[in-house]
Amino acid sequence: MKQILFSASLILILGLSACAGKNSSPTPLPTLVLDSATAAGSSAQTVNASAKVVALSHAELTFTAGGQIAMQVNFGEKVQAGQVLAALDSSAIEAQISSAEGALLTAQADLNLLMRFGEARERIESARGRVQQAQGALDVARANLATSQLIAPFDGTIIEVRAFSGQNVLPGQVIVVLADLNHFVVETSDLSERDIAKIKSGQTATVFIEALNITISAHVASIALSADSLGGDVIYKVSLTLDEQPVGLLWGMSAEVEISVE
Repeated sequence: MKQILFSASLILILGLSACAGKNSSPTPLPTLVLDSATAAGSSAQTVNASAKVVALSHAELTFTAGGQIAMQVNFGEKVQAGQVLAALDSSAIEAQISSAEGALLTAQADLNLLMRFGEARERIESARGRVQQAQGALDVARANLATSQLIAPFDGTIIEVRAFSGQNVLPGQVIVVLADLNHFVVETSDLSERDIAKIKSGQTATVFIEALNITISAHVASIALSADSLGGDVIYKVSLTLDEQPVGLLWGMSAEVEISVE
């Protein structure tokens, strides 16, 4: 029985040796080919980043002084540059203006009278100083009146109203948010510092708007001069101007940008 098992083992060994002889060359290992793409999807020719659609012009408007407010616009209203959006109670300031105007008229009349009768030079110079002082007080009162009105700095749409008529507001408190909803740009939100050196103003790009499922051509308009941080990473904001404004584009829509850096 042992002899039979030995013979079978010998036959198996010889068979395996024969197979090894026929395939003496080792099987080559697969070759891993690396391209120039980075972890974020950028390459030597392009830089990719996530982005958001934002209004080209937008502003949070505040008063430099506090007081009771009277709103003159509503949410969603379209306004023009120079239009009054809200005003503080200016009754006290208007009284100051009236008083300053009266003081100026009196000082000017005194100066004219002194000059008419050829009074001493010292008295004329003193009267002229009183005129200048009264004019300064009037200028300050008029400036205070101007700051009591919230003026639209550009044409746009009221997208937020954060106060109501009769409310007492504080200096620096945001009253309305104004935006130009006819002109949008795209701003990157995660462009890495590893890629920022490749970006130059004027470079062409493509922008994919996820909500609209369309791709739009664009170009780099501006590059932030200082960095932000995102999850511990250093990033830079890059603004891109769209070559066209598609119908349905809204502030805040997500986008993916691909900037050509060749």
